[in-house]
Amino acid sequence: MQDTSSEKPEGRRGFISLLKELASRYPQFLEQLRNGEDVSVEVEDREKIESLKRMNPQYGICPPSVMYHNSLYDLPTQTVVNVGRIPENPGGLEEYIVKDKKMVHLKQLFTGTDEIFIGFGVPNVFTVMSGKNGYEKLDAFMYYRKKAQVAKADQVQSGIYIRLRDTSPKMLSDLRESMKKIVGKRGISCAKSNVDLLNGAGFTSGGKKLEEMSPYSLFRRIVVQGLEHEGENVRFDILNTTSYPLEHHFDSVNRKVLASPVRVVGKSCGGDEKGMSGQDIANVKKVLKAEPKPPAPAFEEDLTHTAMYRSSRPSTFGALVRKLTGVQHILHEIVPASADLRVDDYLPKNLPDKYHREGEKVKGVANRAKSVAFSKPMVGFLRNHLAMEFDKEEEFTAKQLLDMLPLDADGKTMLKQNIVICGSNSKRGSRVVITPIHVGNDLADWIMTKHLILSGYEKEVRFAGEGWGERCDAGGTVKFKIHINGESGSYTPANEDVKQAAAFLQALLGDKVEVIAHFRP
Repeated sequence: MQDTSSEKPEGRRGFISLLKELASRYPQFLEQLRNGEDVSVEVEDREKIESLKRMNPQYGICPPSVMYHNSLYDLPTQTVVNVGRIPENPGGLEEYIVKDKKMVHLKQLFTGTDEIFIGFGVPNVFTVMSGKNGYEKLDAFMYYRKKAQVAKADQVQSGIYIRLRDTSPKMLSDLRESMKKIVGKRGISCAKSNVDLLNGAGFTSGGKKLEEMSPYSLFRRIVVQGLEHEGENVRFDILNTTSYPLEHHFDSVNRKVLASPVRVVGKSCGGDEKGMSGQDIANVKKVLKAEPKPPAPAFEEDLTHTAMYRSSRPSTFGALVRKLTGVQHILHEIVPASADLRVDDYLPKNLPDKYHREGEKVKGVANRAKSVAFSKPMVGFLRNHLAMEFDKEEEFTAKQLLDMLPLDADGKTMLKQNIVICGSNSKRGSRVVITPIHVGNDLADWIMTKHLILSGYEKEVRFAGEGWGERCDAGGTVKFKIHINGESGSYTPANEDVKQAAAFLQALLGDKVEVIAHFRP
């Protein structure tokens, strides 16, 4: 979710803080809110309730959703609301196929009919708004192939959506008037036609008119520079209706864009004039028969255990390496939200790394070679490009944090993570650093996930080991188990360190998560 205002408590930090404030004041507040009941609060707090709804990216969405941080090349890490049907969200929105395109039906996505969003399909761009008889969108075409037209938009391409918030009748009216001026005209690309639509309606990005001609460049511009309407900042959320992360989706988009000249020739020869197949019709009938789901609960019950979260962003060079290796090595950092929870109370001792233990020499040819390959300058170089910077902290509940991490479904193969815990006097403060061990390229995995890379040779390393987690379905309720061990050749923590690290993580994540320590024999 984009944070565009310094005057209001925006973002997850403001959302959780306001939720805590109201929950402490009104005992039944969370239960009423979760059940969709009229919340009984004082008159002066009514506006706070409305602020909560505006600030919550999951508000107004029908299917269950999970929030997670998602990287996209070298852009700032994005907080994404994933409503798609993925292992972490099995009750998510169902995609269906029509004419080889994945589609979703908006009545299955939103609880209302007053949404405005910019959609990025594969590779079509479209702007959706409420019309006289449901949703409508600007239907534009590439390379001046057809004239733009207004199309009914009850069903649209599945993809990544930029969902505008704090919308107004004036914003909707401006979009409709701008759309009238574009209808009947031809454009070089659907992205450019939608840019013209936004410009004509008084939208800017970074205070300037939009000029982008490709889907990714338009998405990048809005994400990096924000969006304004008539000079006023427009907050937006990023929704993902697909089963793929952002980078995978835009890889597909960019490949389609590169192949677009060939596709246009085929379409110009009547290749896109085919009617729907029998299976297409069956798919549409299936989703139309489905009843709209009731709004999924979007407010967490457990506010007693929250933590601050941030994730790494690579340099441009790091993003290029990631692209060439085909893997994403993201460092996730979890920071206690309460000053009362101190790493030092659980893990008071620093662990020296194996190359700098007092009184010990590095023995063996292999270890000497590793000590050079993973010397402080080399580790510093790699880590600086892997994690050029960390995005600002946002506050999440324990469940939301675990939804962001790649965990296993109950009984599946373990997805291991490397973990480092640092003390309060470290350069970046008390924190738990996590990264997946197996991402897809054996050499890159071995180099980029070492505990020394996670710590950056931090002096205040209190624990280093492996962890893995399970999502367990307990009678319709998702519960989590977190397992940790002390498997770290660089730091070799003792069994007592593993025990205390598990106790710290238990205190950090709360009683709804079971943290299990595994010891060396």
